[in-house]
Amino acid sequence: SAAGHAAAAWPSAKRRRVLALRRLLDHATALVARAVPSARPLLTRVRHAVDAGNVGYDAFCDGTWVFVNIAAYFPKLPAAPLPAAPSAGAAAGAAAGAGGLTGGELEADELRGFPRGLVHDLVVTVTHELAHLLVSGGGHGPNWRDAHMGLLQQVYADAMQQQPGGYGARRACAACRGGAGS
Repeated sequence: SAAGHAAAAWPSAKRRRVLALRRLLDHATALVARAVPSARPLLTRVRHAVDAGNVGYDAFCDGTWVFVNIAAYFPKLPAAPLPAAPSAGAAAGAAAGAGGLTGGELEADELRGFPRGLVHDLVVTVTHELAHLLVSGGGHGPNWRDAHMGLLQQVYADAMQQQPGGYGARRACAACRGGAGS
């Protein structure tokens, strides 16, 4: 419960898991903020939540706030992750932050030991819920799907451009560069 967590009643291993998942969620949110700067004001509405009694949902959007149930991600986390202390880059990100939201992106060494797919899952969850904030009317209709896919495309295009020797603008297809079809 929240009261148990506040009173440090949870076992230390569970508290470390919550901390690790919060840091990964912050990382995923920072990736979205870097790729889609115009989304930063909305990303300040993303909150961590721990609903350990109901892990049947990853997150929900109430129209104003997004609550990510990090307890739903416990099974995807290794048994005993020990997150490294925040790097200088993460500390600087915390100061600058996406609207004061996160500790920023984690450094590569801070991501070691976590399943690679977990960051992807969290980016998908954040963009999924962000699309609900962007498209009124609720549901998962065509407008919502277009918004969600557009956000994901921006995040992954940005991630690829950050990679050394990766998918740079000069190697992008004509459609990705905004030109005629390829």
